[in-house]
This record gives sequence, C-alpha cells and structure tokens, in this order.
Amino acid sequence: MNLSRTGLIVVVVISVIVSLSIVYSFFIAPGQSEGSVSGTETNYDDLARCLTEKKIKMYGAFWCSACNNQKKMFGESWKYVTYVECSTSDMKETQECVDANIEYYPTWEFPNGKRVEGAISLENLARLSGCKFN
Repeated sequence: MNLSRTGLIVVVVISVIVSLSIVYSFFIAPGQSEGSVSGTETNYDDLARCLTEKKIKMYGAFWCSACNNQKKMFGESWKYVTYVECSTSDMKETQECVDANIEYYPTWEFPNGKRVEGAISLENLARLSGCKFN
C-alpha cells in the first residue's frame, strides 16, 4: 500500500465517523448530551403555566438537541408550555415558523416582541418572563 492510498483510506474513515456522529446527534439521541438536565425530580407546573398565561412560547424542531434539552429541563411540566414545532417530518420548516422569521432553534418569543435564541436556564426564563420559579 502506498502513502497516497493510505491517506485516502484515513480520509474516508474520518468522513464516515463524522457522518455517523451527525446522524446519531440528530436522529438517534436527541437531547442526550453531556450535562443535560432531566427535570423529572422537580415540578415546574407553575412556571410552565405562567409562561403560557403570559403568551410566551418556544419555537423548536423535533430533531434539535438543544430544544430537546430545553424540554427536559421542565420534565413532566413541559406539557403546559406553549410550543410551536417548526419542522415537518421531511425536515422542511413549517409555514408558521417561516412567517414568524424563526432562524434558530430553540427560540423563545415574548409578547412584547423580544426573542431569546438558544436553550436558557429555567431561572433565567423565569426572570425574563416575570414568572415565579421554585
């Protein structure tokens, strides 16, 4: 085996590894990243309901690991949060999210037009919303 053939094999192997890690992160283990918070041991119903009452919503996509981590922070209380799914099953952006000019997932939208892009701690979400945090 000559050196150029060995180099080509190394490049192919690295490409396969990178491709597999991308597939894993988007489809196999969404939300399973280091340091993610399970949220199952604490009840955040009051915070989640307050966000909904104040018409604060989160735009996200089912394949987005940061979105899935944000959801897990709420644990069972997530069911009370207003959530807008921005991805169709064929990975196209929904018209609602196109119309809302959503460019990043997750995006938290507040009634005054303010937006926060990216997953944020529940403490910061409570502070920004004026909702009580246990």
